Amino acid sequence: MLKTLMKSLLNFVFSSYDIFQIFSLNKKSPKLTLTDGFEFIELNATALAQYSGALLDKNKSYLGTESKGFACIHEQQIVGLCFFWSGQRYQKRNFIKLAPDQAKLVQIETLESMRGQGIAPNLIKYAAANMLNHNFNTVYARIWHSNTSSIKSFTKAGWQYERTIIALKMRLGLQCKFTWPFN
Repeated sequence: MLKTLMKSLLNFVFSSYDIFQIFSLNKKSPKLTLTDGFEFIELNATALAQYSGALLDKNKSYLGTESKGFACIHEQQIVGLCFFWSGQRYQKRNFIKLAPDQAKLVQIETLESMRGQGIAPNLIKYAAANMLNHNFNTVYARIWHSNTSSIKSFTKAGWQYERTIIALKMRLGLQCKFTWPFN
């Protein structure tokens, strides 16, 4: 009864909320080994000409200036994708502040039929290692607080939990954002 009343009160005051956990990996993190059985590539013009499919078509909008995309290939088919943004491209989202030598993983997706086979953690490992070897010192990801499968994937890939960010939008137009633990 009390829980229902609290939810009703919060829904009355706040029009929406975001609760994200922030994970990171940097050049000082331990080196990671990929699991055998998967092929990983960076999405460049050659790869885009060679591969197609619904997963790639659905996620092509993540490519472009200040974007790097990576794919997991299985039996000549893209079975997983992830994309990093940096610089001006990321400022469109700007949920967390990034320095010029930082990037954020903005999208990761695995074909539904291939989930549960370790593709996501391995793709995250491969892509992050690539980013850290090319002018980036730290990479970040924000994960919805209750998305346990993504949290497990990033943890398996060696990323570290940094903080939780809570953003509240009130019905009167006011917004507030705070971090836990406090900075």
